[in-house]
Amino acid sequence: MEHHTRRCRCQTVKSYSEFLRDKNNRGGVGNSAVCKRCNSLRNTERQQNQPDKRRQQSRNWAKRHPENGRKASRAWKQRDPEGYKALQRKWSLAEYGLTTQDYDRMLAAQQGSCAICREPPTGKRANQVLHVDHDHITGKVRALLCVSCNHGLGKMKDSPALLPRAAAYLEEHGQPANDNRLEATEPEPCPAHQEGRRCTN
Repeated sequence: MEHHTRRCRCQTVKSYSEFLRDKNNRGGVGNSAVCKRCNSLRNTERQQNQPDKRRQQSRNWAKRHPENGRKASRAWKQRDPEGYKALQRKWSLAEYGLTTQDYDRMLAAQQGSCAICREPPTGKRANQVLHVDHDHITGKVRALLCVSCNHGLGKMKDSPALLPRAAAYLEEHGQPANDNRLEATEPEPCPAHQEGRRCTN
C-alpha cells in the first residue's frame, strides 16, 4: 500500500484526499478513519433514524457558533431559497406535531379560509398564510387562523368569558351584532409616521 493511501473502515483503499481532516491530529489531512463518502452516508442514516436528536444537535451548534450559523443560513437561503423555505415550514409545523400534509389537509377542510372570519389570508410575508392556532395550556392544535384573528384571540387571553363581553360592549356602543365588517389585516399607516413626525397616540 502506497504511503499516500489508506484503508477506510469500509475496507476500501482510498487516497488521503478522500478522507476527512482529523481535527484532533496535528498530522493534517487524511488521518480520519472514515472517508468523506462513508461519513456522509453515516450522517444521512443518523438523521433519518434520529431526527429529533440531529435537530437538537444543529440547534446547539448554532447557539455555540451564532455568527457561523447565520452565515451558513444566509448562504443556504441564497443558494436554494425554495428548499430553505420548505424546511423552515417543516420545522415550524413540527413544533405543533404536524406535517406539511397535515397542514394541507386542514387548509383544504377550511377551504383556504380562516376558521373565524372565513376570509383567505391577505397581506405580505407572514400574513400570506394561515397560522396554526393551538391551546397554550394543553398544546392541542385547534384550527388555522389568519394573523388578525390569531392575534385577537391572544389579546383576549383565549378566554371564552371575555369574548362575549367584548361583543356585548360593541353592541352597547352602537355596533350591531349582525355587522359583517372585518378588520383589515394590516392597520392603516399613521399620518404622523408618514410625515416623519412623532406619533402622539
